[in-house]
Amino acid sequence: MGIIPIIIGVKGYFSKEDEVEEIEEKLKIIKPDAILWNVLVITFSACGADNMALYIPYFTMLNFQVLPIILVLFIIILTAVIVAAYKLVNVPIVKAFFDKQGDLVQLIVYASLGLYVLVEAGTLQHLLLLIY
Repeated sequence: MGIIPIIIGVKGYFSKEDEVEEIEEKLKIIKPDAILWNVLVITFSACGADNMALYIPYFTMLNFQVLPIILVLFIIILTAVIVAAYKLVNVPIVKAFFDKQGDLVQLIVYASLGLYVLVEAGTLQHLLLLIY
């Protein structure tokens, strides 16, 4: 299962698609009274498959007893990250860096997470044993 994030990272690095334009188009038609619903739809359509590819394998490896704790922590940390990202978006040097190096950062993050899932799930060790 960790191979999917690696594929997504490599695809994103070499892809010429611009998700920013897609999101900007959707933001133009958002009605203020339905902002929460629209944020959820945009989030799922822009990166839902990416998130599912990353989190489903991770959550399937967890002990069921610690799952509620991890989900609460996940919500708290996700909220903090969203607030921090919102604040950072106005910092010119950060914007310039990600405009220039964002695809490379995405590749590194997805490949690292994919490799982590492969190692933690034992998939990599299993494949290496088959080869040798």
